Amino acid sequence: MAEWDGRAEKPVRDEGPDSMSPKTMWRALQRGVTLIELMVGMVIGMMLMVVIASVMATSEGSKRTQTGVNDTNQAGNYAAYMLDIWIRGAGSGFGQTAARSYGCPLSATKAAVTILPRTATLPAPFASLSTTLRLAPVVIVPGGTTPNVSGKTSDALLIMEGAAGGAESYSVLTTAPTADTLAMKNTFGYSGNDLVLLVDQLTSASKTATCVVDQVTSGFSGGSTTSLPLSGTYHTGGTTLTSMTSSTVVADIGNVTNDNAPKFMAIGVGDNNVLYAYDLLQTSDSPLTAVADGVFEMHALYGVDTDADEKINYWVSPSSTGTYSYSALTDGSSTAAGLLQNIKAIRLGLILRSPLKEKLDDNSKPTTGTPDSMTFFSDVTCASTDTCTVTRTFTSAEKQFRYRKIEISIPLRNNVVL
Repeated sequence: MAEWDGRAEKPVRDEGPDSMSPKTMWRALQRGVTLIELMVGMVIGMMLMVVIASVMATSEGSKRTQTGVNDTNQAGNYAAYMLDIWIRGAGSGFGQTAARSYGCPLSATKAAVTILPRTATLPAPFASLSTTLRLAPVVIVPGGTTPNVSGKTSDALLIMEGAAGGAESYSVLTTAPTADTLAMKNTFGYSGNDLVLLVDQLTSASKTATCVVDQVTSGFSGGSTTSLPLSGTYHTGGTTLTSMTSSTVVADIGNVTNDNAPKFMAIGVGDNNVLYAYDLLQTSDSPLTAVADGVFEMHALYGVDTDADEKINYWVSPSSTGTYSYSALTDGSSTAAGLLQNIKAIRLGLILRSPLKEKLDDNSKPTTGTPDSMTFFSDVTCASTDTCTVTRTFTSAEKQFRYRKIEISIPLRNNVVL
């Protein structure tokens, strides 16, 4: 049996972190994580990054799409609003001269240079329009423009509207015009720099003679005086005026120096889905202006009243070869003048397109819900010999965008009261 030496065995204590020596604690901190722990952490982090990126991409895509749709809606509403204003006021200033003036070829000069009839083609997108323009509240030019994005023809509008804001009546001359003076009973309502429209028609059966745009001398103030002096940037003068007869009438159509110029415009869709307006009288330094973005195509119809009951009897397509074709309305005859007076409204169809392509599904098909086609004017009463409906079929590539359809009827206020 072993002898006990009398020494007690030292008890073993459970040393906590607080009791670790600095060296032991440093070694514990230096141990780090294992490779497996590191890989697990990386996988979890990557998964979180993918989820966050996916959510952000979806949110950003949805935001961009919604922004594009909202912008398209606003642009379409603005385009429709402006067209409504212009068409409703078309014919102001010269509507009362309709029987003798509608359909007359317009003549105008600016700084001694002829601007009407045009000596060169109109700028894009109106290069295909006739260089001889005839007076009328609204004339639809079928297929007048071919916007590059659509690749299809789109109708253009010729809108003419005075801006004098007076009684919309014309003055009868007492003698034939001279090169720089018009004689009339009085000159009330006329002011310096006003643009005036002179209309002469030799006989009611003849083709309507030229309509001349001229300008009242700067500083003139109308009143009881019977002589209206003409001079200025738009003064034509010469034989153009002296060849007119005492049957000439004159209408005030606006002023070029007080932001109240007449609106003689070509309206149509051009490249990059932009609706353009061109100032035919060039009353500003930049006659070609963009009206609204996102306009893909524009189509239009005439609403005609054939029995003078102030109601539309039927609608007519300008693309027809019948009575209300573009050529029939612009041949300058008294018949054409009568037809232009029968037009009481314009029916417009606009196609708006969003600027961004949409995501394709797993079958490489668009997910926008864009229809295969859009049809306009299906609800109108069309002339029995005409076809009014317009259908635009979208290609697979075109269906990667969102579209909006606007269809409105706009009365020609000044034609309605004739």
